[in-house]
Amino acid sequence: MKTDVFRLRLNGSGAGEEHSGAFRGSSAWNQALRYGAWGGLTPLLLAQKLAEVTNDVLVELGVLDQTDAREKLREFRADADALSLQGKTALHVVLDEAKLATGVRALQRLVNAHAWGVTPRIPPPEAFYRSYCEVRTVCRLTGSAIIDASSPCTLTTASLNPLAGEIVGAWLDHYFTQHRREPRHRFYSHVALTPAQWPAIFRAHCGG
Repeated sequence: MKTDVFRLRLNGSGAGEEHSGAFRGSSAWNQALRYGAWGGLTPLLLAQKLAEVTNDVLVELGVLDQTDAREKLREFRADADALSLQGKTALHVVLDEAKLATGVRALQRLVNAHAWGVTPRIPPPEAFYRSYCEVRTVCRLTGSAIIDASSPCTLTTASLNPLAGEIVGAWLDHYFTQHRREPRHRFYSHVALTPAQWPAIFRAHCGG
């Protein structure tokens, strides 16, 4: 599956056969793609649910111990807003520094999102963020960023967590087609970030 081009209509109808390649290797990710209510969540709850899915997938992939993962997940759920203001994503909480790159690579192999080396040099779309303040909140809480919003028909996101692409995309699609009453679905793409890229992205997009 190419997650840089979302072929799923992220409108609450669930995942189709086009995503069959992503299902291999993780039943938790399979369930996440079939969950039809991402767009109905508050930004904080979206971040907590994304962390839960990510945790479950990392346990399935053998990157995290289940007992330790459960405790780390509780820590993130309790302090997600405060942690996000420090630039700490769920991945930073559930994975120690030594395991962070390994965990990101394991998730990246699952979804195979593209990585752009120039991403930290792309300026944030400040006018877009000002127009849609709740989108910026979602990005901060989920450890994501809007990389390109130059067209009203497309939107490109980026995240340290490769799983965030489809889940945040589902939330955004609901936000624009339901809340904002836009007449058509946007075309979503996603860029994977490396741990080394995240600090610069956070500073540029969230003012950290």
